[in-house]
Amino acid sequence: MNSSYERIRTKAFDVNDNKHPIREEIRKCLGVYDFTAEFEEDTATFRTFEHIPGLVAFICTLRKGDKIIGVGRGSSVINRLNRYVERAVHTAFNATLLNATFHAARVLNSFHPSANSQSKGLDVALPDVYLAKTSYCLEGITGKQKAFLLELIRVKITDRGELSRWELKIDNLTKEEASEAIQSFKK
Repeated sequence: MNSSYERIRTKAFDVNDNKHPIREEIRKCLGVYDFTAEFEEDTATFRTFEHIPGLVAFICTLRKGDKIIGVGRGSSVINRLNRYVERAVHTAFNATLLNATFHAARVLNSFHPSANSQSKGLDVALPDVYLAKTSYCLEGITGKQKAFLLELIRVKITDRGELSRWELKIDNLTKEEASEAIQSFKK
């Protein structure tokens, strides 16, 4: 289906266009982030796995100001397969920082400049004026459209392969594409 809607959909994913709404969200994320990473030996892990010789374990606590925003753990084992002490220690250290950062960014969204103590996450909404004037907003197929289109294609298409292709792609159609497809099957 090579339609104007496919061109609109392609344009919607052209994030290099300076007028695309994603550009503003990207600009909001740029800048310098201040946080503190405190590393300690993970004594609880040592006690839990005391039967594993050569264990190296850290805990990293990330803070933004005086508030804890993430805690991460990492470990490594020095053995005959991993016999380089420096590598084992740095692997555990780096894994700890990555784990703490992952938890801070995923759970609290705390690295985003607009995050504050009351923030529960990012709710990116486009202004109505922008939505009305652009083709970037593409609503997905509605439940009624999907049901009606499925009924139409099952009646109109006899080839099993073609029917299967339509059934697989129906969930990815936009509202406009579904409307266009319904009109074409009604003929």
